[in-house]
Amino acid sequence: MKKILYIISNPFSYSRRSVGGNISSATGVINGFISAGYHVDIVTDTRVPTIDEDGTQLTTIYYPWKFLRSKIPYGVGGLIGRIILKIDSVLFQLAMKSKISSLLKDNDYGLAYMRASFNGHAVADAINSSRVPLVVEVNKPLSMGIYNNSDTLKWPDAGASIEVPLSESIQYDIATLITVDSSVRAKWVLDFVSSAYENKIIINPNGVDVNMFFPSDCDPKLRDELGLLQNDLLVGMASSFRWYNDIDEMCQIFKYVVGNQRNVKFLIITGDENKKSEIEASLFEHGITPYVKLLVQVPFSEMPGYLNCCDIFISHFNFHGKWPHNCSIKHLEYLSLGKPTVATDVGEVNFAIEHNKNGFLCKEGDIEDFGDSILRLASDKELRNKLGASGRSKAVEDLTWNKNVENIISML
Repeated sequence: MKKILYIISNPFSYSRRSVGGNISSATGVINGFISAGYHVDIVTDTRVPTIDEDGTQLTTIYYPWKFLRSKIPYGVGGLIGRIILKIDSVLFQLAMKSKISSLLKDNDYGLAYMRASFNGHAVADAINSSRVPLVVEVNKPLSMGIYNNSDTLKWPDAGASIEVPLSESIQYDIATLITVDSSVRAKWVLDFVSSAYENKIIINPNGVDVNMFFPSDCDPKLRDELGLLQNDLLVGMASSFRWYNDIDEMCQIFKYVVGNQRNVKFLIITGDENKKSEIEASLFEHGITPYVKLLVQVPFSEMPGYLNCCDIFISHFNFHGKWPHNCSIKHLEYLSLGKPTVATDVGEVNFAIEHNKNGFLCKEGDIEDFGDSILRLASDKELRNKLGASGRSKAVEDLTWNKNVENIISML
């Protein structure tokens, strides 16, 4: 049986942040390789949530000095925080080099797989001296980070000079294959890092675990927790809530909907605890707090239960002309749950949503169109069932992580 080394390239990645797309990706890719007949060695500080216990096709290996490194305080602000973070990174990179070098020496791996990170160059350096192919997954290029988190920065013009971390270039240089989730991010790498990587890049959209995200009835206890009455319909959205999710515009849509149909309620799940107060303030300002349940950092394993309480999903964005449209992952899970999705028609963000087939696509910034689409679904159960079933079929046939992994294997 061929062996693969799957490398978690951030310290205590899942104990420090137990939510987010990095869990979906790691779980999906690991299970995808297992389904393809590979044995996967995972090297990490903390177990990947939802991954099965070790067995004949899976072994979890831990980085050294774990206890010592776990005592380094995390989340401290200011200059002291930056110094602590630097110490944390240096120790982690030393641990990575030590463990990866040892594993490569003692095992015959068919390939190594890692999501790009600010620590990843330590892994790339260790792999470079071996003949093991390295696959680097790029969810967001490291040099794109400041643009992703700020609404004051416009997408740079083609040919513009931007600051590219040395770590990013090292990982791309040593990688055998760079798998990128959208053509927009691939273009960023080629335009702003180096066009020399063109022959290494594969555009490989994210996937969904259809065996984890599948249609089921809402648990009555969760329905009570969400405060739903018998005739209420629930509209759900889960997001990290970056600036381009436009919380104010989202609340305007909610206000428009409840102004026309009072039995429609909303469930908002954010993975960013810092967004809680901003969302609550906007809900209060628009007078819709009683109609919205806000949950923060729901563990990934509990997400299907909450989302299965929803009748409709939404995927709302507004980039306000500052960015091209990037790829998102949550709407794939919406489709897999067999519920219709109302989404902003912004290119690759909602690439899997098909208008009038598994949901509705609305023009960016059109509050009434988005709201009317929700209302149309809320008033037509047969239409909800039809579009939802189509979405589930698409997820099962075209959007699985197994497909994602098959693309990688065939390219290698």
